[in-house]
Amino acid sequence: MSAHASDLNLSLGGSILLEADRVEVFSKIAATPALKCGELNLMSAWEHDEDPQSTRVRMLQWMSFAFFSRFSLNSITQVDIWINGLSRRDAATVTEIVSSENPLQMLLNSSEAQCKTAQLLEDVELLDTVGPDASDPTALSSGAIVWVVHNRQDSPTMEVLVPGYGVHGIEKTKLSNPTVPPLAPPVLDLAIMLDEYEDEEDNLEGLVPLLEVIGAHTMSLTINMQPEDLDIDATSIPDILHACPRLQYLEMEHVTCDGLECLVDAFEDDECQLTALNLNGVMCGDDTESLDMVFDALKVSDTRIAMQLQELHIRTNTSNWMSTARFTRLS
Repeated sequence: MSAHASDLNLSLGGSILLEADRVEVFSKIAATPALKCGELNLMSAWEHDEDPQSTRVRMLQWMSFAFFSRFSLNSITQVDIWINGLSRRDAATVTEIVSSENPLQMLLNSSEAQCKTAQLLEDVELLDTVGPDASDPTALSSGAIVWVVHNRQDSPTMEVLVPGYGVHGIEKTKLSNPTVPPLAPPVLDLAIMLDEYEDEEDNLEGLVPLLEVIGAHTMSLTINMQPEDLDIDATSIPDILHACPRLQYLEMEHVTCDGLECLVDAFEDDECQLTALNLNGVMCGDDTESLDMVFDALKVSDTRIAMQLQELHIRTNTSNWMSTARFTRLS
């Protein structure tokens, strides 16, 4: 992290986290207002775990709460994610957290119907934690924000999620009345780096369902593929544009050539706000008809794609197509 609040970035490696670690790390992320950019590397984060699928689900759940939930308290609008595959099950896991009125029900078995926060009215010591001096309890300052996990009427204490320290009981007299927090800002800039996940057959089928949940306000989207034999079907582009209706910049790697003409239809049907498009490594064989149709449409000045698209970069794996006059339009 840099010293300037406006430049704060978060980068997490792909190390395996125990559940207690996940609670502490991701709650701290979610509660840091200065965070504006988040980088999360989940590559192989669970491959050596005894129960990799369960670990994958929990990591995705906590990631969703910290980065995409409207109940997060940070200011993250730019997110970069590295992950092995993105299945329909993964997308459903994220959807469940992001769409929930109280994601803490799934994360911490909260008994509350709605996710709420409370503020400390005075300094509080967490007696079952160890502070920086290794002998003193952790001290929380007045004004600190916590999430409500259990607020039972017959109990003098409230169980709350303390950012960075897990769940603790705090006397109700030391807490403000719980309220629904202000909505977190939406993610405007999203980058997803995908690799294969050997335990999943639908490695990419969760991409569009995920974007339907988190992409409503996204203006810039980058989708990269590793390895090279993992590619995106061009016919999914309209679905991506529909999931991200405000998208202005789209960058995709390893896109099939066949079906690319659907991009022209998306513009003509007024379902596309793109002004910049970068397609890197378009997978073309001998048949480049679909790609030709895109450039034919660009030659006609009154087509919507020609009027709206201001920047276009296309790189193919077919040298014959690149040597033709059609490619000179890009220079």
